[in-house]
Amino acid sequence: MAAQRIGLKGFLITLLGAVFFSTKAIFVKLAFHDTGTDAVTLLTVRMLFSLPLLQPYCLLL
Repeated sequence: MAAQRIGLKGFLITLLGAVFFSTKAIFVKLAFHDTGTDAVTLLTVRMLFSLPLLQPYCLLL
C-alpha cells in the first residue's frame, strides 16, 4: 500500500512538472507579445526572478 502511494505521488509530481514546463512557452510568447522586448532582456528578467529561489540551493551544494 505504501509503495503504491509513493508511486502515485511520483506520477503526480512528474505530471505537474510536465504541465508547468509546457505552459512556460505560452507565458514566454505572451511576454514577448505584451512587452515588445527582445529575448536577452526577457531572459535576464527571468533569471533575476529565479535567483532568490535558486541561490539557497546552490549555497548548500
